[in-house]
Amino acid sequence: MCGIAGIYNFKSAEAPRRELVEQMTDVLRHRGPDDRGFFATGPVALGMRRLSIIDLEGGAQPIGNEDGSVQVVCNGEIYNHRDLRRELESKGHRFRSRSDVEVIVHGYEEFGVEVLQKLNGMFSFALWDAASRRLFLARDRMGIKPLYYAETSAGLVFASELKALLLVPEVRRDLDPVALRQYFTWEYIPAPRTPFVGVQKVQPATFLLIDHSGVRSSVYWRLQNLPPLSDLNEATEGLRSHLMRSVRLQMEADVPVGAFLSGGLDSSAIVACLKESGKSSIHTFSIGFPEQDFNEIEHARHVAEFLGTSHRDEILQPRCLDLIQEVAGFLDEPFADNSILPTFLVSRLAREQVKVVLSGDGGDELFGGYDHYKADRIASWYARLPAGARRLLLTHLGNGDDGGHRKRGSWRRRMRRLEEALSLPADLEHARWMVRTSTAMVHADLIQEDGRAGELDPTLEPWTDSFRHSPFEERLSRQLEVDVKTFLVDDILFKVDRASMAVSLEARVPYLDHELVEYAFRIPERWKLRWLEGKWILRKAFRGRLPRRVLHRRKSGFSVPVAAWLRGDLRTLASDLLSSSRLQRQGILRVGAVDKLLHDHLNGSTDNGRALWALIMFQLWSERSAGWKSVTPAASRDRDTVPSALFGGRRDGLTGSGRVHDRGGRI
Repeated sequence: MCGIAGIYNFKSAEAPRRELVEQMTDVLRHRGPDDRGFFATGPVALGMRRLSIIDLEGGAQPIGNEDGSVQVVCNGEIYNHRDLRRELESKGHRFRSRSDVEVIVHGYEEFGVEVLQKLNGMFSFALWDAASRRLFLARDRMGIKPLYYAETSAGLVFASELKALLLVPEVRRDLDPVALRQYFTWEYIPAPRTPFVGVQKVQPATFLLIDHSGVRSSVYWRLQNLPPLSDLNEATEGLRSHLMRSVRLQMEADVPVGAFLSGGLDSSAIVACLKESGKSSIHTFSIGFPEQDFNEIEHARHVAEFLGTSHRDEILQPRCLDLIQEVAGFLDEPFADNSILPTFLVSRLAREQVKVVLSGDGGDELFGGYDHYKADRIASWYARLPAGARRLLLTHLGNGDDGGHRKRGSWRRRMRRLEEALSLPADLEHARWMVRTSTAMVHADLIQEDGRAGELDPTLEPWTDSFRHSPFEERLSRQLEVDVKTFLVDDILFKVDRASMAVSLEARVPYLDHELVEYAFRIPERWKLRWLEGKWILRKAFRGRLPRRVLHRRKSGFSVPVAAWLRGDLRTLASDLLSSSRLQRQGILRVGAVDKLLHDHLNGSTDNGRALWALIMFQLWSERSAGWKSVTPAASRDRDTVPSALFGGRRDGLTGSGRVHDRGGRI
């Protein structure tokens, strides 16, 4: 695992400044505290920070071929490197290390860009081909490892995290108002956008080729609608076999390996596979909450005892201002999934004993585990009721709310959510369940006017594009595939990568082995969501291998009781960051709309916890990023940007807060 960065001046004869690349890699030290390395020649300079996992002594990067004409820096792991090494050695290639990354170099020599079809792993890498004066950037199929880039007047710069790119003076820092609206709608910024117009994310399963002719982008892998499996027992055995194979591949390391264990089905199945693989000592880690409706520690402890793991856990208290500040410090863009708090805490806990963990992320998207898949099915039944009957039902359920103290909320709140979802355009289909703050509110109330009235709303572009190009016809399969391409990448995997890397921990995700993903999409949806029971086939696959109460528990999730906390220990934080004077000074958000959200939440009349949390995280990000000036989006004549004066002040605004070396006190 590493952090990578580099510059290629393909438009200019000027050589990149080595000291600038060194600075870019230094701000990525948390991603790789063990070592650093550089390669510079002519128009290109590559840098890396290394977290040593495989071949601790001999795996330093950059890694070159026999004559040094090909050089690579890579963030991630190539799990099938042993098989690929044997194939390449049989073709005459000579290896100088045991590093998994070296197979990329010799694989490129042998297969060119088609080497991507050979790799099984999580990775983002940059490869310099001196003979063709070409830079080759690529990201893994599932988007597990991040990669950012920006074009400049001289060429192209890239890095594992946004903060490194913002050290380059030529990178544009104009705020993207579309990205801002997408953030308040979805709680994250979907790829390829970032907060800044001048910077993009490389999409999953995509590579870039950069030479004197420019930058070309290509997709090298897509999910296909393959013939479905027809035999249930065969599908069940095949699923378990694929997951076992993936876990065995991802266990390999020259350092201790553990696992996150929430007590839910996905992580429990991973730990069961670890045990079945013969691993002698298994370390597991979990986080809980004082609020019992959110606390799953007892479930995790039960699984740990059942499987015989060495287990540690910790309670996340609502008095967590320092934790919130620390988390905001390593996020380079606005991000409002509050489960990043326990994810960071469990990563920090795990790092005390291991350097690698296996995570259960991806199981919900592959096997229909989220409640919104069930909600979509319920909505199809609920919509058949006459409007009068629906109004009567809502009236009967009363006007009260639960104040955010229950994870799923009151029945009235859930029924109201159904009504809100059904009021959105039908062509949004699945996306309507993922809207965190209504698009109407984002446009009419929350964000200052930006001159886009009457235009096609770009807020929904990630969803509409994904549905338009989905190869799947079955409703649930299409929803799962869209979630894999959007929510999984830009929310879940973003969260896991940033939280684990902040403490120099490598998190691996066995469910996202691409062969397992392809197999999962051949399983008919009736074996995934059976009536209203999600992940039915995964439960069947681990019957007898996990406790019965794990197999029969409904999906709980890793969420934080933020709505209740905002009325208590975090009330002062919210009131300060969302004060009228602060908002007026910034000039981006409508003061009246934010005031109403905060007032109605604090007096208990409505639960606006998620919207307020998104606002708080935006404020923390913006104030750490740079000094805001009183400039509104409407002031820009450029339809796609806000003036760069909006992010005036210190040029190094993001770099100082981006380093997370001091682990601080325990929560």
